Amino acid sequence: LGLVLATALLAVNWFGDSLDGTLARVRGHERPRYGFYVDHVLDAFGMIFLLGGLGLSGYMSPLVALGLLVAYFLMSIEIYLATYCLGRFQMSFWKIGPTELRLILSAATILLLVHPHAVLFGRTYLLFDVGGVVAAVCLALTALASAIGNTRALYAAEPLPRERAVPAESVSGGVSPLPGVCPLPPAARLQIWRWVRNPTTGTSGDVTAGRP
Repeated sequence: LGLVLATALLAVNWFGDSLDGTLARVRGHERPRYGFYVDHVLDAFGMIFLLGGLGLSGYMSPLVALGLLVAYFLMSIEIYLATYCLGRFQMSFWKIGPTELRLILSAATILLLVHPHAVLFGRTYLLFDVGGVVAAVCLALTALASAIGNTRALYAAEPLPRERAVPAESVSGGVSPLPGVCPLPPAARLQIWRWVRNPTTGTSGDVTAGRP
């Protein structure tokens, strides 16, 4: 009975999550920043309760539930950072989004009524442990691929400034190529050159003043 109720509540969650934005647009009460913030904060707390409940229910190991929660938050952080830095909000990857994930979770919950365990390589595991590990790995890999793509996009949008070539006469004539840096006198440069050629015979002295 609890599994059936959980599936029904997932349907209610999907309905409410899909309806709130549409209802605001119909009524003309759109508040994009408020809605975005509240919606995803509630999603974060909802995922904590969902995976916490699974970890305590016996249908999923607590360690697997914790790993899946970390992978979910990693994916969420990547999405929100991309929204802020690139102005692109993407919730679906490889044609799988929140709706598809709810459908998969609902189907797996119903399957628990018949097959609560899965057999892999001759060993028996909890069905949700197998699904949780697969989901965590997929979320982590998706977050990594998305981060690499977004990093490349940001690097292309904000390239490093090109270094200007320093004229040879500026270096040889004792003029510092860097603004604000005092050039060394010719005698000091000669002393440094001698030390580089034979550091064991170098003598101490005021190099910057040109006195060996």
